[in-house]
Amino acid sequence: MPRDDDADDGRLRPYTELEIASWHLKRRGVRADHEHIVDRLSPDSCQSTRWFSCDWEDRYHVVNYMVGEVSVYTDADDDDTVKLSRIMPQTHPDPQFGDLWMATGIPEIRGFKFLGTIDDDTGLPDFERADIRVMFEPTPMLLKSDAGTTSEATRYVIYDGYAPTPTEMGSEYITLPGGSIRFNRAAGMGVPQDVPIPYNVGIVEGEEKFSIVWERLPMEVYAQGSVLRAAVQGNPEAGTRGLVGAINKTSTVLNRPPGTCMLLGVTPQRYLDPTGLGYVLRLKYDFLYRAKGFLNFYYYDRAGSASGYYQAGTTSTHLTIGTDAVPDTFSIHHVRDLGVDLFNLTPP
Repeated sequence: MPRDDDADDGRLRPYTELEIASWHLKRRGVRADHEHIVDRLSPDSCQSTRWFSCDWEDRYHVVNYMVGEVSVYTDADDDDTVKLSRIMPQTHPDPQFGDLWMATGIPEIRGFKFLGTIDDDTGLPDFERADIRVMFEPTPMLLKSDAGTTSEATRYVIYDGYAPTPTEMGSEYITLPGGSIRFNRAAGMGVPQDVPIPYNVGIVEGEEKFSIVWERLPMEVYAQGSVLRAAVQGNPEAGTRGLVGAINKTSTVLNRPPGTCMLLGVTPQRYLDPTGLGYVLRLKYDFLYRAKGFLNFYYYDRAGSASGYYQAGTTSTHLTIGTDAVPDTFSIHHVRDLGVDLFNLTPP
């Protein structure tokens, strides 16, 4: 993995043209078998594979160059802010697809032209060159270099609506106070005219569950004792409430009005990095959205003139949902800037 020697803090840098040239990287299968590039397009799966050839000893440099890399570093020039550094993967060469497709893996590496010797250290046969098949697939997330990134929420993040993060519409049944609703009968029909209904009745309110997935993170980002994990879990002994159960202070990242989204949970998922060098992490953030917000509660007026939603808070202030930021101490739900805090790796 190429480190930025000038910065000397662990951040990555793109491979140089000189480094790439030293691998003697070439296209494979252009003339002989026409297998250099094969596209497969269907409603179920879209893939493209390309064959390349390089010097045998540089095959893993080519792998890293194709699928990209990621690391964590501390930026001394930015108040010791902890940041991610990424080398972007290669994208589909056809402008029709461009940045919509990225290299996601290496299905095959084959030796070419056996040199007749076995490496004493590894026990592997020595080949002159390596044939490398690179797989490209459509990407549901934006790809941005370190220089073009101001917030990690804008790259390697899959938002709701894509296949890995389906949005589910649901409902909640709200029970009304006993005796709120009464029987009505036609005139002259007698009992139970105007008699309170003796069992629970209520109204149905719509709600939506959605998720945001943050992809390909170093394992230490959410390890025990990490800044992000501590922020999610909170510290009851110190009186610090975690991000789980909080409602959104702003519409940043979540793209929904303030006070309408609650973080339900965070699910870490470990999987093999496409470079083959250990594991990386996927963080799945689950949210509940209610159009009425989490500050408004339904009030039923028997006379019918005052029925509707009313805010309940610790003060008499009325907030305009969607316009005003929600104070942290206004309701029973604590308030956080989830679009920022869930992507923050720096200690407070």
